[in-house]
Amino acid sequence: MSSEVRNINFLPPPDIAREYESIYPGFLKWQMDIIEHEADHARKAGIAAREYDIARLRIFENVLKRGQMFGLLIGLFALAAGSYTAISGAEISGGLIGSGGVIGLVAVFVFGRNADKQKLPVEVPQMTDN
Repeated sequence: MSSEVRNINFLPPPDIAREYESIYPGFLKWQMDIIEHEADHARKAGIAAREYDIARLRIFENVLKRGQMFGLLIGLFALAAGSYTAISGAEISGGLIGSGGVIGLVAVFVFGRNADKQKLPVEVPQMTDN
């Protein structure tokens, strides 16, 4: 197994850089321009990646809010239908319709949350509007 010393800098060592500059005048400026260009690109790529992640989290949050709103509407509809049925004279059927709808929704939300937590390796951060 051989060990090799490598230069991990973008610029060559000073003595080699001087030789390059004597052979090709303007080499160091050209090399610095490339380094600046690469750094700008890396910054822009990082910003774009963060903006993409933020947009995905906002969409995810909106979907969750929409699901909760629809769940609330379904639960209220089940309670209203059960109440109407019970008031109309079929108390047992009204109780089953109202409680069945609400219990079904609760079960879906509870089991859905537990399944989502098992799928995600990390917790989804909460977004704040700043």
